[in-house]
Amino acid sequence: LVSSIDMIPRGFVLLGLFLATVVSATQRSYDGFKVYNVQQETQAQADLLFRMAEANHKLDFWFLSKRVGDNATVMVPPEDQERFMASLEKYGLQFTELIHNVESTHDEYTSTATRHASLPAHRNILTSYLRHADINAYLDELASKHSAKVVVHEVGRSHEDRAIKTITINPGKDKVIF
Repeated sequence: LVSSIDMIPRGFVLLGLFLATVVSATQRSYDGFKVYNVQQETQAQADLLFRMAEANHKLDFWFLSKRVGDNATVMVPPEDQERFMASLEKYGLQFTELIHNVESTHDEYTSTATRHASLPAHRNILTSYLRHADINAYLDELASKHSAKVVVHEVGRSHEDRAIKTITINPGKDKVIF
């Protein structure tokens, strides 16, 4: 039997390996990766794209169908772009570049999302995409700002055990607006 003292260093080693894996996974760069839209006009072209996907796992097909007429969407790393485009041209597949640099597009999206998340709480929830917690916080804020007219009710729980809330808007005199 191994004593618990002997297990401590192994535990730290496993924890270190786990953290190193998580950190390296979250810091993956997509600088220079491009996304292409590829038209598959014949069954032979659709089959070729499937063979390419099976042969090169660095090609990340976001959408791939065997139906003629469907377009494939694929993210290609920088080191495979010339060979990928040459193969498409060789077999007569038409393609367009959708995203020139995945990393910069991701950074731009993240920056925009961060800016939107920092907007004041009075934003219109009907024209913004909000997370469940943000919606509930907004409803609670309405109730606290307009306590004479707005009441929040929890009507149940989701399958993820999150509160399902509704509001009642009442201007007084027992007339419910919403």
